[in-house]
Amino acid sequence: MSPPLSLLAPYPAPTSESGLNGDPREPLPRHTPEDAEIVESARQLLRKRRVDPKAADSLRSRFGDEGFIELTGAIGYYSMLAMAVNACELEVAPGAEILRV
Repeated sequence: MSPPLSLLAPYPAPTSESGLNGDPREPLPRHTPEDAEIVESARQLLRKRRVDPKAADSLRSRFGDEGFIELTGAIGYYSMLAMAVNACELEVAPGAEILRV
């Protein structure tokens, strides 16, 4: 079973502030504990380049090895896109929501 794609979509504004770039001590509003586990694992992967073994085992048991690899790849893909956008200093489209982090 693959992770829900909704977790990879942009978060609503109230959640954005404590999303992937938020303070890890803050609770994740509007997330189920299962979703919060995915977000926390993504935070760990992006910040420390590793996921806690206990969290990785939990995600593997939920999604299987293939789903865990897909999730990890999706996190890396979105990180790569963010790097390209930042390096090229792309401007936000007119009327687009700007997430404050």
